[in-house]
Amino acid sequence: MALLTDGLINTNGDLQKYENGILDIASTEGIDVSAKAMLAQDEIATELQLFLNRTSHWDPRFFVGQRFDINQVVVTGPLRRWHAYRTLAMVYQDAYNNQLNDRYKGKWTEYDKLSAAAAKTLFEVGAGMVYQPLPKAAEPSLSIVPMPFTGTNYFARISWVSSSGQEGAVSDVVQALSGDGSAVLLQPPVSPPAVELWNVYAGTGPDNVQLQNPAPLKTSDTWMLPSSGLKNGRLPGTGQSPGWWVLDRHVLPRG
Repeated sequence: MALLTDGLINTNGDLQKYENGILDIASTEGIDVSAKAMLAQDEIATELQLFLNRTSHWDPRFFVGQRFDINQVVVTGPLRRWHAYRTLAMVYQDAYNNQLNDRYKGKWTEYDKLSAAAAKTLFEVGAGMVYQPLPKAAEPSLSIVPMPFTGTNYFARISWVSSSGQEGAVSDVVQALSGDGSAVLLQPPVSPPAVELWNVYAGTGPDNVQLQNPAPLKTSDTWMLPSSGLKNGRLPGTGQSPGWWVLDRHVLPRG
């Protein structure tokens, strides 16, 4: 699972699964859906940080206790739904304000209620958290070096790996292209604090990359496609899973 801070939780394509015609309506009304999605995520992040502040056990006088931060939050199902409904409510709110169309107002009200319900569910189930957040990796840098190899053309993604073996979300894809007599050298970007390992995924297409290194590489290492070519390895994971859950202690159990 991705972290909340890895990027936009729901893409336009994801939002269409909830409301098939949302992009057509947004286009007609001149509404930027991606901008609304980013705004919705910013608002949710603020609400979650306030929630984490209330539930943290921290004494600033002695620097003891446990303090929770937004970069530890994992995108779980309830969080994904909360963001989708909040975004759709914002889009329909704008559409209603543009046209004062009661149909839009009905949709705005419906998604606003669904957003509130999804938020309540998340706080009841708990916000999924990780101890050591591994952010989505940025793309590796590519450089061409002289090597007695035939030219290659492949696609690559990388991920950060913790000392305990947890893995963050993979980077966006890059294309590695070299001519005969040369090879592409992959170098990871600057790693997050306390992270010293990384993985390489590569393949013949952007959507079929597989793990290439048998063991995680050190962040001081580079990687080059061997003369034997691409290896068959596992597919990239989806990121870190929650290590524990932070619940709203003021919510009473049902029944």
